[in-house]
Parts: sequence; C-alpha cells; structure tokens
Amino acid sequence: MNDNLKNHWGSRLRNYLKDKHNLKQLALANAIGVEESTISRWLSGGNIKVSHLINLCAFLDISIDWLIMGRGTPALHKTDIQDVNMLNGLPKEIREDIQSLIHKLSEK
Repeated sequence: MNDNLKNHWGSRLRNYLKDKHNLKQLALANAIGVEESTISRWLSGGNIKVSHLINLCAFLDISIDWLIMGRGTPALHKTDIQDVNMLNGLPKEIREDIQSLIHKLSEK
C-alpha cells in the first residue's frame, strides 16, 4: 500500500472497524443508510459526502477530525466527565477566564 493510501482516512476507518467494532461493510452501510459499495469506496480512499461523514462518525462515536485529518484520537470529541466536574468546581472568575482563553484560542 502506498503512503498516500496508508495515511488516508479510509485506512483509519478500516483499522478502527477491525480493531474496535469488527463490523462488516454491509452492517455499517445499513446502519448509516448507504450502499455497501459506498463503504468499500471509502475504505479504498474514495470521497465522502459531509452528511455521510457526520452519520458515520455519529454512529461510530468517533471524532471527525481524527478520521479525516488523523489528528488526536478517535475519542477526541468526547468530554471527560472528570474534567467537567473539575472545571465546575473552580471559582466562577477562574471558569470565566478559562472560557475566555478557549474562545481566544479558537479564533486563531
């Protein structure tokens, strides 16, 4: 497999399905409302519609950023409840400062 396909989102999807779900292409296709040939095309490096990408990632509960760009982890989009509880336990002024910092960083 050449490096372009090895690092392609289809390869990440294939490996994730094999490692985590052991899902067959037909079962995945039925779950998200596409044809089995569409899944096969994706796994081979084909294009994906945004609506299908959203459905796929929602069904598998994985990060779009990880799947498409290879950044982070499949669970990148998930919020750790311990982190939320820790933030909620901080004084209001500190929480507001953190929210302001996050907002400023997201603008860049």
